Amino acid sequence: MLKQIKSSVTNPTIADIYQNIESGKLVIIPDFQRKFVWTHDHQEEFIDTILKGYPFPEIYVCKGEVDLKKMRTTEWVIDGQQRLTTIKKYMDGKHDKTLKKSKNLRI
Repeated sequence: MLKQIKSSVTNPTIADIYQNIESGKLVIIPDFQRKFVWTHDHQEEFIDTILKGYPFPEIYVCKGEVDLKKMRTTEWVIDGQQRLTTIKKYMDGKHDKTLKKSKNLRI
């Protein structure tokens, strides 16, 4: 008998996502992911999408490794690495200087 993969849907805030990335709970670039390739224009358009409150595609993750020292399971990004990296760069202030940080980005 085949085992089904259990899925669940969550709707975290950008602040939650950022915190999970910073803490290492959410691994943006697991070994099987390609490197970050978005151009400046892609990044700018995506941040603009967020700031305007427009919907954007879902982020897909799967369970990663279990950290026995911290007693938590990591999650690996399956789809959404370019978007999450753009958010992290923006929040860290490491974006291109023409990407102005807005006070309207709700986190």
